[in-house]
Amino acid sequence: MLILRVLLGFLSFYVVYQNYFGVEFTVKGLNYFNLMFFGVLAIVIAKGIRSEEPAPLKGAFTFLFIMLGWGYVIGLMDDGSTWLEDLVELKTSVFYLLLYHLYYRAVQDSKTLKVVLAAVLITAFLAQLQAVRQGLDYGIGAYNETRRAAGPFGKSFLRANSAAAFYVIFVPVAAAFMLELKRGWKIKAALLFSVGIGIFGLFVTYSRQGYLILGAILLYLTFRKNLGLALLLCLALMSYRVWAPDAMIQRIEMTQQQEDPGRPTPTPKPGAALDDGEGQKYDESTESRFLIWAGAMEMISEHPLGVGLNHFKRNIGIYVPRYRGFDAHNNYIRMAAEASIFGALAMLVIIAKLFMLGWRIERVDKSDSSRAMGLALQVAALGVLLSNVYGSRFFDGDVTGNVWVLAALGARYFALRRKQAQPAQAEQPAVGAVHAMPVRA
Repeated sequence: MLILRVLLGFLSFYVVYQNYFGVEFTVKGLNYFNLMFFGVLAIVIAKGIRSEEPAPLKGAFTFLFIMLGWGYVIGLMDDGSTWLEDLVELKTSVFYLLLYHLYYRAVQDSKTLKVVLAAVLITAFLAQLQAVRQGLDYGIGAYNETRRAAGPFGKSFLRANSAAAFYVIFVPVAAAFMLELKRGWKIKAALLFSVGIGIFGLFVTYSRQGYLILGAILLYLTFRKNLGLALLLCLALMSYRVWAPDAMIQRIEMTQQQEDPGRPTPTPKPGAALDDGEGQKYDESTESRFLIWAGAMEMISEHPLGVGLNHFKRNIGIYVPRYRGFDAHNNYIRMAAEASIFGALAMLVIIAKLFMLGWRIERVDKSDSSRAMGLALQVAALGVLLSNVYGSRFFDGDVTGNVWVLAALGARYFALRRKQAQPAQAEQPAVGAVHAMPVRA
């Protein structure tokens, strides 16, 4: 079991840091992650490890797999020349989701669960710390588009938003454990330090949507914990101009600026703000999303069955020529365009099911660990939900791979807790019974 625990922990680390292990294989689509996944699965099968009960959320995962397959079939019918590239996209999307099933089967006891959970949290901390180091190296005096921290998610500032999406998921996860666990002050101190590092790491990504999402999720957490603490957080968020660094304020105010009516409107240039026709200006990043989403709506109306998995970028130029080859920057819109509206629905269902699993775990018993694990899954689900409104990262393994690992750990925790509660329930006599009979196993 020691070897299996080490492999499970390392795989959760590798998923996030896989960009540092780029090796090309002869077989297209094959990579280290696939080999490690099958290696862990082989050990699990060889040791005869299996679950007595089916994994929760199985139906939601199956629904999403079916819609991904549907998108691939539609793509073949539309343009079969890209079948191999689209097949690799299908494989990549499915494989990271399968981490849920792999870890649910491999983790069968509380000790393994704790080891893997520690690996997930430590990996998140290292990823946040790396962004902090990059931000300090770049300097935080003034905002510079090309000097945004991306952590382990890439060497280019273009991956800064992916790093931010990861942080808005896992900073609240650490905060949930920090707020709810009542035992072990050293663990709570380490979690508090991780939350602080994560917030600073998010700051130096300069992701505006990241700031908003993290604030919203932390408000949810604090409202659940303490109303006074939540009100203090509200006050701090509303007065960000007082305490936030100038670079952060500058980045936030780039989204929308008031047009000077006494000055002629210049011709937009790459990176400049664009006029929306009502006296307001939006930076190009914000404006481009509105234009792409409008084009996507036309695409969906003309192709209600979908245009095919991985075909959005090939088709968006028909509707918005200026953004030919661009991503949707919204995974729900992208799935609706590629695999029909049911594709987007499948994503929403699995996120909702993940949130509800956290809700059930929180109430499985009265322990602080159950409340911590339940809230951790809830905020992770909220992070995934909100981070995909302004970006397409649901199927990015380095961003969400450990979410499915965490979901598997939560599902296994729930099964273990229910199993522990059964003997106690079986020993209790029925109400009004004189002689209680033992319950058969």
